[in-house]
Amino acid sequence: MIDVFGDGLLAGIELTDYIHDIGGLDASAFPQYLSDCDLGLSASKLGIPVLFCPSARLYNDVAQTAEQVPPLSKLWPALWSPYFHGSFAVRLTFLSRHCPLVLLPYRVVRFYAWLILRSLQRSWRERR
Repeated sequence: MIDVFGDGLLAGIELTDYIHDIGGLDASAFPQYLSDCDLGLSASKLGIPVLFCPSARLYNDVAQTAEQVPPLSKLWPALWSPYFHGSFAVRLTFLSRHCPLVLLPYRVVRFYAWLILRSLQRSWRERR
């Protein structure tokens, strides 16, 4: 059984029975972000029970992570870094594995529109 809490992961002891079938955490495709979500969704596809707790809260010092959205002037280079949560390669790999093909364009446009808007907001705040 895999317990997924927020964007984090707590794997139960039974996971060791399935880890070879799932393929484990794919650090080559997801070096910093989405490997926990990939593991949970891959397990679910194999019929391994996955629990999700939407009321759980994960606290993180965002100032210490790459989760911050860069200002617009620095967004383009960041999109090519595998360590940025908005990386093209990482996001497209994740979506190609787990998103129905018919929804793929919507998910890509939605995420990157949100990212660009957040980047613009940060740029405007820094100019004040």
